[in-house]
Amino acid sequence: MLLNQGDRVVFFGDSITQAHPGYVSFIGDMLKSLYAELQIEVINKGVGGDKVTSLLARVERDVIAEDPDVIPSMPVTSSEIINPLSRVRTTSSSSSMT
Repeated sequence: MLLNQGDRVVFFGDSITQAHPGYVSFIGDMLKSLYAELQIEVINKGVGGDKVTSLLARVERDVIAEDPDVIPSMPVTSSEIINPLSRVRTTSSSSSMT
């Protein structure tokens, strides 16, 4: 990822993004240390417990309104994942599979 002078980086996600200290603060500190002259602004817009629908509901307010140059996104880990195999009945006996 190439960053330019004064870029605004908005991290968008759930509690893993929100955590402090966490990966966002680590990246922000690293950027300030290595590229202080670029004056990159790091904004954390993580919200604990967010699900995909919550992210969609706040994307305008929390991301677009910040006028970001870069938007790294952490997929939400709080969302329920539907496993299509969870409804398949399995047994340890191979004979029942025929």
